[in-house]
Amino acid sequence: GNQHFIFPTIALQLATRFPAAAVLLHDALKRNETLATKFSEQQVDALFIKPLSAIARHDPGVVVTLFDGVDELANGDGATLSRFTSILAEATRHLPGNVRVLVFSRPESYITTRIRDAPSVFGSDLLTEESRQDVRHFFEAKLPEIAELNQLQDWPMPESIDLLCECAAGHLGWASLAIRWIGREVEATGNTP
Repeated sequence: GNQHFIFPTIALQLATRFPAAAVLLHDALKRNETLATKFSEQQVDALFIKPLSAIARHDPGVVVTLFDGVDELANGDGATLSRFTSILAEATRHLPGNVRVLVFSRPESYITTRIRDAPSVFGSDLLTEESRQDVRHFFEAKLPEIAELNQLQDWPMPESIDLLCECAAGHLGWASLAIRWIGREVEATGNTP
């Protein structure tokens, strides 16, 4: 959730898996230790663009990196998120053609505008009728399991499932988190929340 540590985290993952990236990252951090703690264009270049480019040169396949929850950055005000996505979008301009960057986020314009302006970007709204149905099936399967485990009668009510589906808005991650929370609440109190 902290923008200063997103690229160092990715760098650690790259270094762990790819020795060529590890050498580049070691040298970059030795020259400038602040790269590990301060979000900047230099950090993104040294800890993301250069190692991914080196990996892509040696890997004939497609190299994929994923950013999930960009909208959940700590201090995620519009200006912070806009700056982050601007720098990320600019970074994609410097990556080789066999590198793909997937970004998952809420669709607020201050987050998506810069990314959608980057070359070769394909934007997609993941909220589809299919995703809404997946969430409904998930709730319809998991809530009765909680009821059975906790010996609840006449629960869940169809209106409750409808409300949860509306709140989830087709996002299975949200639905999964809701189920975990509901399960803990029912177990702790013996009642439905």
